[in-house]
Amino acid sequence: MDRTRKYDYVLLLDVLCIHIAWDVDLLLKQLKLCVIMKKVDFIYVELGIQGFAKIGHIVKVDEVEKFVDVTDIDRCKTWCTFSKDIIPYTKNNLNRYRNPSTAKYKGFVCCDFIPIDIDDLDPSKVEEVVEILNGYGVLTECLAFYFSGKKGFHIEIPSDIVGIDPLPVEEFYDRIIKFLNILGINSDPKMHSRLQHYRLPNTKNGKSNLYKIPIKFSEIHDDLYELAKSPRFETFATKVTELNDTLNSKWLETGQKSKTPKLTNDYLHKNISRILGSDQRRNSLKTHQVEATEGFRNSMGSEITRKLMMKGFKMKNAKKKLVEWNKELVSPLDTSELMKLFKSNWSYGIDFKLFQTKQFRANLREDIIFQDYLRREDKDFLAVYVYLLLNLNDEDKEFEFSWGETIIIKQDQIMIGYKTLAEKLNLKSKYDKVNKSKVRTVVNDLVEKGRFIKEVIGIIPIQKRIILTWDHFCFTHTSDTSPSRGEVVEECAQ
Repeated sequence: MDRTRKYDYVLLLDVLCIHIAWDVDLLLKQLKLCVIMKKVDFIYVELGIQGFAKIGHIVKVDEVEKFVDVTDIDRCKTWCTFSKDIIPYTKNNLNRYRNPSTAKYKGFVCCDFIPIDIDDLDPSKVEEVVEILNGYGVLTECLAFYFSGKKGFHIEIPSDIVGIDPLPVEEFYDRIIKFLNILGINSDPKMHSRLQHYRLPNTKNGKSNLYKIPIKFSEIHDDLYELAKSPRFETFATKVTELNDTLNSKWLETGQKSKTPKLTNDYLHKNISRILGSDQRRNSLKTHQVEATEGFRNSMGSEITRKLMMKGFKMKNAKKKLVEWNKELVSPLDTSELMKLFKSNWSYGIDFKLFQTKQFRANLREDIIFQDYLRREDKDFLAVYVYLLLNLNDEDKEFEFSWGETIIIKQDQIMIGYKTLAEKLNLKSKYDKVNKSKVRTVVNDLVEKGRFIKEVIGIIPIQKRIILTWDHFCFTHTSDTSPSRGEVVEECAQ
């Protein structure tokens, strides 16, 4: 054998041995990982023993009840579960207060249940969720129900009937959200954010001084405030571990790559252009089947409505175009939902068109606060400011509170609640990011800088409202002959 060739063979053999050894090592690591990634090993949670702000305590799930102190306020835990790997991680990773933290954990997590947070005391919202789950063969008895201790309900779906296995933390929460969307269940999205904490049953809510308590489904219409004055150490849910095939198939669906086109600007541009059509063929819309999820349908339908408004379509014609687009979908929205979507986004369009009026723009160009917000990376400041400008009263309006008091909200005034304003902004945004704390910050900044005068009315918390009075330029007109804001809005709507 040629000496050089022999050397090449030896070298090749060495390389192969190294490669095989590397593959074996990798295989062993993967096998070890598979051993670890069993749901039965995910028996730890992160606990907050002194409220939501002081967390970082890792305990076993079956030991959580030991830490339930009926005298303590706002005790909480993660509703996701961890393997034992979280113990050394938490000890070695400290937060800014030098306390153990799971905040940047990127490993695997699992759960014993999927929580549904209904931030509303309307029992029909609970009944709606139960009806949906019953439709998938889930027995009401296997669901756990809680009064949150303030103004809402918590519902727990056992994860065993869904077939949830450990997943990387980022993928886990994304799939939980997708799963609930597929089922058509509405839940406060904050509950399904990364490593979100969950109030412990039979601990006090610091804002209401009432307990989060377990309740029967039949009790959702009862006086829950009375029931929640004391803890309630009872279990009403029946433990069920049998896999529900229908729910499991829906869960597996969340792990598949979606065939639905991503809601990118490019995709929207192409489809909206097709829907709007050219001047020559606006009335001849070609059939184009689109398979879309509910979230996608709502987002695109909203965008189409606004684009139609901006293109100068009359309301009647725009509505017709939206109906035609909806018919193209493999799973179209029902008529009532479609019209609700149209109405809310058409109003948004009116506001936007007002924003585009010449005098309005001219005044804003002179407004140093507006220009400052415009340059900021955080556009929440701009969003809050513009919303307040666009929703000031055009004329005096009488407002009657539920407790019988009547007040007059005058021209160039607006009555707000921080939370309500945040929710309205989020309805008009692709992202759910504006919170009441941010709204409060912006309002206080505008008051400090002289754009608004703030007045707080009401004595007790439930009655408190904020009235803001505009205290700067006349933003819709500069002379008696110029159109009023109301006239501009009416013109935009025609």
